[in-house]
Amino acid sequence: MKKIIIITAIAAAGAGAYFFNQQQNIRPAAYNVLDYVPSDTPLFSAQLQPFPIKDYLTATPNLSSAEDHATLQNMAVQGNPQAEFFLSIAKTYQAALKDADLFVKTFGLADNIRAYFYTLGALPVLKIEVENPQAIWDLLDKAEQESGYSHRTGKVQETEYRAYRLNPPTETQNIELIFSQEKGILTVTLDSFLNDETLLATSLGLVKAEKPISRTDMLKEIAGKHHFTDQNIAFLNHREIVKGLTSADGNQLSDHLSLMFPQKTAQNPLHSFRTAACQVELTAIADNWPRTVFGYNNLTITTNESTMDFSTVIESKNKIIISALQSLRGYIPSYAQDIKNNILALGFAVDANQLGSAAATILTELQTPDYQCQPLQGMQYSLQQGQNDLGMLGMAGSMANGLKGVSFAVMDYAVSKNGNNQSLESLDGLVSYSADNPMLLFSSLQMFSPALQRMQLPADGSAVDLSTRALLPYQLNIQPKIALKGKHLVIYNGKKAQQQANLLSDELLSQNGLFSLSFDFNRMLDPLIAAAELSGEPLPEEAMFLQNYNMRMKFDLDINENGIVFDSHASNKVNK
Repeated sequence: MKKIIIITAIAAAGAGAYFFNQQQNIRPAAYNVLDYVPSDTPLFSAQLQPFPIKDYLTATPNLSSAEDHATLQNMAVQGNPQAEFFLSIAKTYQAALKDADLFVKTFGLADNIRAYFYTLGALPVLKIEVENPQAIWDLLDKAEQESGYSHRTGKVQETEYRAYRLNPPTETQNIELIFSQEKGILTVTLDSFLNDETLLATSLGLVKAEKPISRTDMLKEIAGKHHFTDQNIAFLNHREIVKGLTSADGNQLSDHLSLMFPQKTAQNPLHSFRTAACQVELTAIADNWPRTVFGYNNLTITTNESTMDFSTVIESKNKIIISALQSLRGYIPSYAQDIKNNILALGFAVDANQLGSAAATILTELQTPDYQCQPLQGMQYSLQQGQNDLGMLGMAGSMANGLKGVSFAVMDYAVSKNGNNQSLESLDGLVSYSADNPMLLFSSLQMFSPALQRMQLPADGSAVDLSTRALLPYQLNIQPKIALKGKHLVIYNGKKAQQQANLLSDELLSQNGLFSLSFDFNRMLDPLIAAAELSGEPLPEEAMFLQNYNMRMKFDLDINENGIVFDSHASNKVNK
């Protein structure tokens, strides 16, 4: 996970012209990277404040294992200088992750960096602030020496660059990986038949874009609309992607795709998209679903602790579909959203009564246009085949009797050794069914469970022992109870779970989400590590290393007026 976050953080850091003007102490206005980013870029990611890479590495567990190192060592690349070149860089990266000081020194980074990732049409461009440019050249020199892979040097205006050929020498059209450093910025990009000299100069920060993103309010608008901080903004522009797919010369992406697939035949992957019907119909869809945007809601990093709240929104202007999806929102109890006191929690919220009608509304909306675009016709045909499932959804909703959500949490557990076997010593856990009429829901459950069929459940909230009615394995060592608590049918075991179950008596139902998942790595692993010590069986290196960190994560899915929202939370704290 750490490796993914670091790569994302470096690739996703960046800046915006509006914010740069407010932070002139960060970088001189002489080199505003956003002057070189076209406003029609299909993909863009920018950190509007320098990212504390050194502190983040210090406060985050290193998940690099001996197995990872062995995998790199055993990769069969002998005799392939290009593969050995990139393998050398990967090994250096992996080794440097162990120490924050070593990492920033190896890659010539400052303690706090900005970086940018975007595309010029189909051409990817990565820019990273570098404090020691020579460290980059030393890194590449080392990889060349270890692999025998070499570069050529090139020059645009007064800026020199290194070019490493990526495709076989037998091919006439070169594809080269470019490394260049100018004004404290490392640029990594490609040079190929797609580029002319002006485009390469733009990617190297030498020629400004004709219509740069710095002259728009796009970043400010995204941050304000979705309540992002000024630390990170990223987006996929669906309109520009569709324009690139459906037109021959609508934007820079379409120009590049035309060069990549010049044949006007049925075998051309663009053939079915570049029709008048597809251009009109796909553009209309993109207008309704214009962007996917990304940003931080909170980012706090010190040498001892890091907290990230990150949000992804698939924007939508289709009020019919958004309203239908919002009608499905159910209820996730507060205990299932408590990231501090649970080891593991899951909440699945849906208004079962709305399943059939919401699905019918969405299906009708998707089938209402009589599409002439071939790929869209295929999609509509597939939807027609699934129409019979609507009746089943309606039946499932009626059988659920007003169900608004199902949630569970493990608050605590312990494992002990029993002879040669391991058994569950204790468990604090709670499962809840939230419904308009939980007693009616219980009656439905009795139809499917022989253990519940003859049970009388008190309406006053008193608990009934389930351990004598359900055939539970003795190794579980639990005595679950079932009870009605207000609008919730609960099954619980343990004192902590009982306390949370009692609190549900006062929790009223509301529409507060669709899905929630959270877990605490440290507390999840502790009993397993203790059990492994008792059995004498070693746990993986990564698990043992996580003992030193309080690491919690949470993921949520919801629908709001702006679209489909995915929220994530990650927090790490070093135990010293």
